[in-house]
Amino acid sequence: MSRFERLVGASLAVALSACGGPTFIVQQYSGPVRAPESIAVLRVNGDAGIVLVSLDGEPIRTRVADDARLHVEMLPGRHQLAIADLVDAARPLGRAVFVAAAGKTYRPMFPSQGKGARVFEVDSASDAPLRDVTVQDAGQESALPDQEKQPARQPLPPVR
Repeated sequence: MSRFERLVGASLAVALSACGGPTFIVQQYSGPVRAPESIAVLRVNGDAGIVLVSLDGEPIRTRVADDARLHVEMLPGRHQLAIADLVDAARPLGRAVFVAAAGKTYRPMFPSQGKGARVFEVDSASDAPLRDVTVQDAGQESALPDQEKQPARQPLPPVR
């Protein structure tokens, strides 16, 4: 089990979010906690019908309850993710590459128009999408680990 899986599975810090449900905070980087203005946050809302399958090659597959959200604190820079669509189980695993900036919040989505996963910078207070930050290059598929390229999807654990 990887360090990230242990953090997600066993060391979730809980804080109350503005919508009343818990926010699970996971630190993706090594070392002590860093100041909010020096890190980026990847936000997954439980009611969005999205499951974060992996981030930077680390398997996650943690489903968030509808009234909660997951914040992954990460260092600024290039990141790759894979997400599953809980609303449309026939949709293939979505993959995206994006560049995160310090002090910014990002959210993966499956937009209604277009196909595939996208990552948007969002307003950290309102969660409103501000801009699409998905990297548009032909090499993004080859940058994903082999385990994420396989089309088979495993069932996700139930939310408790």
